[in-house]
Amino acid sequence: MIEDVFLFIIWNKAYVRKDDILTDLKGTFEIIKVLEVQWSIDHFTENLNRFYGEKLPKNSFKEKACGTGPFTLVVFRDSSPEYSERKTTRGEMERVNIRTFDKKKLYRSWTNDKKGHNCVHGTNTPEETCHDLTLLTGMSPEDFLNRSGENLTIGDIAGCGGWKDEKEMFYILDHTCRFKVISEDSETIRIATPDPVNTARIIGGRKFLSRYLFPKGIDRKISVTGAEDNGIQPD
Repeated sequence: MIEDVFLFIIWNKAYVRKDDILTDLKGTFEIIKVLEVQWSIDHFTENLNRFYGEKLPKNSFKEKACGTGPFTLVVFRDSSPEYSERKTTRGEMERVNIRTFDKKKLYRSWTNDKKGHNCVHGTNTPEETCHDLTLLTGMSPEDFLNRSGENLTIGDIAGCGGWKDEKEMFYILDHTCRFKVISEDSETIRIATPDPVNTARIIGGRKFLSRYLFPKGIDRKISVTGAEDNGIQPD
């Protein structure tokens, strides 16, 4: 796990303050990469659902708050993270990097719509960065850093429209979920995870609450079951 890499997303609806946000970020952190990303309109809702781990309908409040146009991904290094407890948007006290957390709060105060909907996203921990960056780019933070000097083009999130193969799917799962393969044969792979709904949503398939998924591009069925946090014991 890379401990000093974080990211911000400046959604399209926040572009009125995009230059101000970038200037402030560049004055505080070491910028690794700034990328403009365009998700396809046909898959925007799917991408948003899989990224946030929620089941949002098309034209949801979140989609309208973000805007469906291009958005900017900023990946940066914070060489002096400071961790403390903060109340997050989930309503819980969590241990976060207060330097990035407070910047996110500031940028949201600049850009939130009249209803208070957020149009700036940011990561508070290395674990969140690993999850978000892997989904957004198809690369783990380590692999992204190795390729950050390249002319990268980023589109829909990993697995959108189906997977290339099982190797690609498990690469993404390895960096976004806590899970364990508890059995497999020629027809089915059984996975136990503390968060079966979100894991199933990342894998893909229409029935997120179903035990079995048939993700596009994968020849075998995927069975996702609940598990304890420690030991990954299936229900």
